[in-house]
Amino acid sequence: MGLIDFQNVLAQIVGKTKTIALHVWGDPLTLTNISEYLDIAKNLGFKVRLVTSGMPLSSQNPQLLKHPALLQCAISLNSVAQLSNSRQDAYFQTLWDWCEYHSQNKLTSFINLRLWKKPDESNVFVAKTLQRINNYFDIQIADDFGYDTFYQLAPRIRLVSSRYFEWPSQNAPIVAPSTCHGLRSQLGILSDLRVVPCCMDGDGTLELGNLYSQDLDEILSSKRAVAIKNGFENSKVLEDMCLHCGFRERFIS
Repeated sequence: MGLIDFQNVLAQIVGKTKTIALHVWGDPLTLTNISEYLDIAKNLGFKVRLVTSGMPLSSQNPQLLKHPALLQCAISLNSVAQLSNSRQDAYFQTLWDWCEYHSQNKLTSFINLRLWKKPDESNVFVAKTLQRINNYFDIQIADDFGYDTFYQLAPRIRLVSSRYFEWPSQNAPIVAPSTCHGLRSQLGILSDLRVVPCCMDGDGTLELGNLYSQDLDEILSSKRAVAIKNGFENSKVLEDMCLHCGFRERFIS
């Protein structure tokens, strides 16, 4: 999404939210001018959550963590699971450099190291990553760490644990009815300005409208958008894609 489109999008959501997350199947730190996007967000009063694989950290300056618009930088550690040991070593060394910069400057932004693990499964990468974290931060987190919780590693630096879920697809099993965040507390705006209910829909399967030709209020008041939102408020799933979304399993009581 170009800077002009980005500014126009944010202008439409002023007053609707205080924070935005830059992700949806993309890595914002691949942008050489990411600070310009943060500048726009700051000027319009938004706080920003960056979601990254961590792979582009070596091409960015850790001073980005000082940006006044930045609320959080979430780094998905599993992105390097398939890399060679030497490339993993380089990745984590860069990551530790960023953590050290954050700590030395006593920054108010957060670094969240996200680690995904499949239930009841021994995972060599997870165990090795925990060993790296334990060694660097001089702590002890066991291999059988819990899910959907966090561990404080340093001031405003956390390890956030989550369990894997099945991404929505026709090949995925149908999930029982439940509520969801989609259109209740979040929505997604793709790089071509299509509006979707949530960050799972990077393909725009559930396109609700396009901000090139419609304003956001019009899109959110459409029959389809209202039906999806009302459905989730009453634990009813109306869209086929949502039926096959494993993320909803965490909302089933």
